[in-house]
Amino acid sequence: MLGSADVLKDEETNVHPLYHQSATLKRVVRAAYQTETYQMQLGVEHVDVLRAAVADMFGKLDRTNWECSASAFCQNIWLTDCRSTSTSLMRPVLGNITDRRLAIEVAALRQSLWRKPGEPLGNDTVEDELPPEGQAADVIRWIDTDIMIVDPLTKAMSAEKLYTALDSNYWSLKQPIESLMKKRVKQAQRNSAQERKKRSAPEEEDNEDPAEREMIKAHQAVSYTHLR
Repeated sequence: MLGSADVLKDEETNVHPLYHQSATLKRVVRAAYQTETYQMQLGVEHVDVLRAAVADMFGKLDRTNWECSASAFCQNIWLTDCRSTSTSLMRPVLGNITDRRLAIEVAALRQSLWRKPGEPLGNDTVEDELPPEGQAADVIRWIDTDIMIVDPLTKAMSAEKLYTALDSNYWSLKQPIESLMKKRVKQAQRNSAQERKKRSAPEEEDNEDPAEREMIKAHQAVSYTHLR
């Protein structure tokens, strides 16, 4: 979408859709973090081409060096509702990623985020901190899932917010109070479950039969001997 850079500091902005794609990831993944990262890499590649097209319309594109000239013309802002993806891309040091394909995708995205306007690529191994938002070619921002207007393209849910954005060219990025309340309820439930687990653990140990405990230890020792 084409919009204003005010989206980085404001909670609402005017937007103009230019391109969309609704597709299913063909790769088997273990976590949502992998899915979001793979799809973001695909989206970044597409939006780089769109940025070059817009720069060309304004006569600002150098076709022999299109990526650098396009990044000098305008800024790309990535929006994601996956906190793990935004955190891993913004942290000063790239964490240890066991999946090689995922590590390559994350490294490529970080090069774009560390890039300054007019530069071919950034280098997150030399500079610890991201460039300031006003001096970066690409910027990432986390938004709440409840305001992600493209979710109805792939999920069975209400598309009212998507229709509103398309009809009015207006997108509110303000996190709804209902979303905050749901997150707090889930957090309280997780904390309560952890407390119950901690309290029940000593009671289970006290109620265990000593003779049965010794039999279990002996069985484990025999099994370990056989495995060796």
